[in-house]
Amino acid sequence: MKERMPTNGAKVCSELMECFWGFVRDATPAMVTAVVGSVAHAMLEHKDEWSWKEFGIGIFVAAFVGWLLSRVLEPTSLPESMKSVTIAIGGYSSKDVIRLLSLAYTKKLEKILKKECE
Repeated sequence: MKERMPTNGAKVCSELMECFWGFVRDATPAMVTAVVGSVAHAMLEHKDEWSWKEFGIGIFVAAFVGWLLSRVLEPTSLPESMKSVTIAIGGYSSKDVIRLLSLAYTKKLEKILKKECE
């Protein structure tokens, strides 16, 4: 009969939680900055009819764009203030930014895969 190695579930859970909270700690400032940009956009573009569903989706997309832009801008030598402005503007125009990032990375991925297949 094979003996099972004892695992420390509590340790694994603790490490996962540390990883999760580390992500939250690192990503939150960029996500909140992008959400503020999105809220500014929603207020400026407010029409007669208000949709909480569209507002909620916009907030979620802006937070995602904020996180993406923080990862893209991290290795650059831009000052932190310029990164923050870029992220806030990204939140303001999050739908356009997500499309641009998607196109750019799709093209980059195509080039990488093309090299690998040659």
